[in-house]
Amino acid sequence: MAQNDTIQEENFVSYLKRHSKDNPRISTSHYNYQDIGNTITEGCNTDYQKIKAIYKWICDSISYDTTFKINTADVCYQYRRGICQAINELYYKIATAVGLKVEFIDGIAKDKTGYIEKKGHSWLFAYTSEDRGIFMDPTWGLGYVEGKTFIRKKNCWTWFNVNPEWLIFSHYPRDITFQLIDRPMYKQEFLAMPPVSELCIEYGINAHSIYESLRKEGNTLPQLYSKGQELIELIEIPLCKNLKVGNKYTFRVRIKSGCGLALNSNTSSIREQDWKDLGDGKYFLEYQVQNSTNISICVKDDSNDYWNVVVNYGIEEN
Repeated sequence: MAQNDTIQEENFVSYLKRHSKDNPRISTSHYNYQDIGNTITEGCNTDYQKIKAIYKWICDSISYDTTFKINTADVCYQYRRGICQAINELYYKIATAVGLKVEFIDGIAKDKTGYIEKKGHSWLFAYTSEDRGIFMDPTWGLGYVEGKTFIRKKNCWTWFNVNPEWLIFSHYPRDITFQLIDRPMYKQEFLAMPPVSELCIEYGINAHSIYESLRKEGNTLPQLYSKGQELIELIEIPLCKNLKVGNKYTFRVRIKSGCGLALNSNTSSIREQDWKDLGDGKYFLEYQVQNSTNISICVKDDSNDYWNVVVNYGIEEN
């Protein structure tokens, strides 16, 4: 429900530090990427539109190389597959060929399970103007690998124009200036922080809230499930794995028209008619936890009678 494929300019990140114009990791090329780039960006009137068009082309046209052998832009373009180095190189070459400025960022990345690839990872910062721009990770945007099979994502926009406070949950740059957050994170803190599912982005949970929550020692996020992505936005929810008996918690959500909403426990179900209707699909509930095995926010599409669990909480004594 919460997609960022129509980002407004005020969301662009300020970046004032000038980096070297040389990107030593970029290989030499034998292709005319200007012609390729002109075709991809035909009809684009702004740098942002060009940045977005190239990203979409990469995500639609390139697959991840499950042999882990293709690491240059030319080979990636020829065979339409590559590892992150090749995919970002290809983006860089196409973008710079049509006059865009792009920074190639090296670092490490942590996936939703907490796994960190020892060989490292790369992603990009593209300038929308002289001192402003956006983060993106086209490798994560195009899809993922299960076993030895590449699976293309339905929604590539999760990893386009990424809020820096979202990015630092999973991407740690070798150059700390590329964090672009008010309070820079050190590597050991990044390694110790629990993994954050990209579902947090897709459900529209506030990045700063999660950022501050996870920087508190020992805090862990609740379990999220993917079935309700098109039905609900989680505006405000408790950002903890377990809720405590006797405590009151605030839930604020927005649901799609015609969608059913419920806060379920093993003893009760509070439907949307018992939440406070704030208008525009928004609902509010203040809930005091009673003894229960768990509590779940659930949604149901009007096309079927099946309730999908969106977020689940454990319960512990206060």
